[in-house]
Amino acid sequence: MHTVRIIVQRVMLLILTAMGLACSTLHAQAHNGAELVGWVRQHATPVETPTVWRMWWDSLAVECDCQPAVQFDAVELYVVQGRDFQLPRRFGHSLAAWLWDGQIVISSDRLTDSRVVKHELLHAMFGAANGGGHPTIFRKLGLDDDRL
Repeated sequence: MHTVRIIVQRVMLLILTAMGLACSTLHAQAHNGAELVGWVRQHATPVETPTVWRMWWDSLAVECDCQPAVQFDAVELYVVQGRDFQLPRRFGHSLAAWLWDGQIVISSDRLTDSRVVKHELLHAMFGAANGGGHPTIFRKLGLDDDRL
């Protein structure tokens, strides 16, 4: 029964994305994941996730009533020094980015910014099922791009 629920959630997210209900984003998208992973290795530093992130993760799981696609411990955190950073080519300028392979890249100035962090944690929770888009839960929780 649990597996059916997860499949239904993922199908619904795909449908919402296909219908255009998920906005376009400057966050990392999957179609060029290898390029982004290379960029991360060159420009970012791996760090331990702050303790408060797990609390935010648990809170988000309750608020969105969802079963995360990955476990919190599988999320890898990378930090780029500064206020923001420029991702390669078409990916643009960002405060933080979620990559499809379970990595979150965040600017050092935003490491404890709950709204930015929660936004990326939601991406990690939904995983590849939503194509990196922003289902309506982002807006419902006040974590859509327009409010960051």
